[in-house]
Amino acid sequence: MFIELKNDNGTFMISNKSSAKLLSISGLGLPSKTFNIVTYEGQAGQTTLSETDQSRTITMAFDFDGNAQAAEELYKILYKPVDISFISGDMRRKTTGRVNDMEDLQQVILGQLWTAAIQFICDNPYFEDLADTSVNVYGRENHLPNYYNDEVPKIQLPAVATTRFTEKNILNSGDIDLYPVISVTNNGTAASGNIIITNMTTMRTLKLNYAIPVNNTVIFDVFNRKIYSGGQSLLPYLDDDTLLKDFKLIQGENNIAVSESASTNAQLQCTISFKNMFLTAVIK
Repeated sequence: MFIELKNDNGTFMISNKSSAKLLSISGLGLPSKTFNIVTYEGQAGQTTLSETDQSRTITMAFDFDGNAQAAEELYKILYKPVDISFISGDMRRKTTGRVNDMEDLQQVILGQLWTAAIQFICDNPYFEDLADTSVNVYGRENHLPNYYNDEVPKIQLPAVATTRFTEKNILNSGDIDLYPVISVTNNGTAASGNIIITNMTTMRTLKLNYAIPVNNTVIFDVFNRKIYSGGQSLLPYLDDDTLLKDFKLIQGENNIAVSESASTNAQLQCTISFKNMFLTAVIK
């Protein structure tokens, strides 16, 4: 088991192999909920109209070896929001939290052993992967070997040097539907046509009525409801029939297809990036 607290002010590690040992931890199970309910005259119980997962509270206690300087360094780390990473067996997940409540660090053995009890509030109730998953869903695939990398030829000439792909299956292996970040780059010799990105599994579409110039990249930040290229917002070019909030990667496989509104000499590459999200982070 390994827990890491990290931000710009430093890194603090808790594990059986470090100077800090975990004593107790809670708040890694299912998030708490609030419910919107109604009751009707003559009806037993209630009717739940909707439910919402709330922010997560994580409480941990640990002790660590160190002098007064080590204690000050931990205080500095905890002053700012921290990425809290959990690694236990095959489970690798993280969240971001702010210290909500913390007792002063206590010296158990003068100048040698300290104890800490900390409560974090995490705005996002879900845990996520430690790193992004990125999938190219539109572009060209090179079939010729790269002799500079000592690749062994696996084809016999004559053969097709490259093939074009316009769709891919993407697996959301988490517990929660999620919003991806999509980048579309024009590596061709002419501006592109309008871009259409469709989740064929949910039949939700992003359509941007904008020609991407050569050597430019457009970013669809779906969660934050932003579309931009460089410093320019492209939201005014979003098609009237497109709702960013509807474009999700649902749990399981999602078939993503990309197309242009017209055939051009643009050479587009489209990459979808995301982190799987999970309801719990059970540690051993």
